[in-house]
Amino acid sequence: MAKGWNIVTERPDPKGGSDLRGCFLVAVADKSTAIALVQSRLPDARVSADSEASAEALETYAVRPGEVFVLVEGK
Repeated sequence: MAKGWNIVTERPDPKGGSDLRGCFLVAVADKSTAIALVQSRLPDARVSADSEASAEALETYAVRPGEVFVLVEGK
């Protein structure tokens, strides 16, 4: 079973221009909960689970259970 998820987002740029895209690591086992955690932080974003996060990625970025880690957000 997954210990975390790679989540991707796309949302309108508040300054105008092309959409902002984001990648997040979420350390929860349930995919729906991981999506909901990111959606609660970015209510205007389209959020989806990309894949299960590897244990190595969660360890590398020191993401603890229940945490959301922003890998990147930009154009």
